[in-house]
Amino acid sequence: MSNDIFNPSSFFVETPMVDQLKTQIQSWLWNGFLGGYILGNSRAGKSAAIRAIRNQLQNRHGQQIPVHLFSVPERDVTTVAGVFKKLCYSLRMKIETRATADVMSNDLVHYFADLACTNDTKQVVIIVDEMQRLSIQQIEVFNELHDALANFKLNLSVIFVGNIKTSEPILKKIKTPQCDHIWGRFFKNEYLFHGIRNQNELSLVLGEIDKTQTGIFLPKEFQSGWRVESISHLIWDIYIKDFKSDLKIHSWGMQYFIAMIRILLADYLPMYGIKNEKEIRIMVQNCIEASGLVEDLVRVYEC
Repeated sequence: MSNDIFNPSSFFVETPMVDQLKTQIQSWLWNGFLGGYILGNSRAGKSAAIRAIRNQLQNRHGQQIPVHLFSVPERDVTTVAGVFKKLCYSLRMKIETRATADVMSNDLVHYFADLACTNDTKQVVIIVDEMQRLSIQQIEVFNELHDALANFKLNLSVIFVGNIKTSEPILKKIKTPQCDHIWGRFFKNEYLFHGIRNQNELSLVLGEIDKTQTGIFLPKEFQSGWRVESISHLIWDIYIKDFKSDLKIHSWGMQYFIAMIRILLADYLPMYGIKNEKEIRIMVQNCIEASGLVEDLVRVYEC
């Protein structure tokens, strides 16, 4: 992935949270589970984490398990046929204008069957991001694909990813007796994804930032041995005292953190320097405020 911190769509930082997510999904696959669901707060970084690990999952033989990431679009996907069509489009499959759901389902089954046959455990995974945009009937699409592949003795696992707050309505419906077949198959396993929760995690993330970014913006200081990780205690102290407690934040979302560190490294520190701790504290506070953390959380609470 790109190490250009000014490119939000491709910049990525290895974090303990990403490693933990990979371990959890790997465990589900190794134990033969048919699926699970991952919840996290908005802007926590779960979608970026999924994209980062999608090509790293392996079976017990050390062979790569094919993974297709499908993000449910927000617009005009209100039917079962609509999900089939968007899933085909996400795979760049050519479909006829008037193709029926049955035809698209058949094409998808053959596509995923071919992928499953690339490893000895006959496994293939679909990760469905933005699950809160689906209806119960649309989730049945993945149930249908699973059953069709199982007829060929192939193993499809489906992992759903969604926001904690907005996923509540669909999860409530899935937990009813009428949807027990869906719950038992895909939703018995839950994992909560989080942002930065403590100073140790912050220190590890800043250490990753130091590997690719600090030397770019502060070359002289970096050459002299200074690292942004060295002020992790200061950054965490400000975050805890001035933001976390008042806003009741459970973890520091990666989007807000990256925005903060981008402003700090690219704008403040090169201009004002690193020698005065009191001034650095003011800079960090200003950068957290500029990251959009406060405004976005206030908006969420008001909703």
